[in-house]
Amino acid sequence: MLYRTFIAITTIGIIILLIKLFRVWQHRAAQHTASALNTQRESQIIYFSSKACSQCSGQERILNQVINESEFGSVALKKYAIENDAELAQQWGVTTLPTTILLSNIGVVRRINNGLISASTLITQLRELKTN
Repeated sequence: MLYRTFIAITTIGIIILLIKLFRVWQHRAAQHTASALNTQRESQIIYFSSKACSQCSGQERILNQVINESEFGSVALKKYAIENDAELAQQWGVTTLPTTILLSNIGVVRRINNGLISASTLITQLRELKTN
């Protein structure tokens, strides 16, 4: 019994470590690409989607709503379709869709959201972006 518990705890620990390593890799890839491509001096949301993605249309509605109906109108929204921009998505470290990447006005990656995020989460992240 103790052996099985040890194996289970070790397996969970390894999975958590792999998830953390993936996030570090993704953040480094995104920051490298942001540094190379960010010539604008404004906060940005980089958004990757696909026509085949069932959650992407909902995420796009949320993004447009937050940008258009709030104090975040100065944040640039850049949309990319994975069908047309697969190489760019690879450079940013995108592995899931939808993916949103929040960049500060100096080109620093502040947040990477893999999957659908709510309007309230996005608003919170954008407020953090404006204060940093």
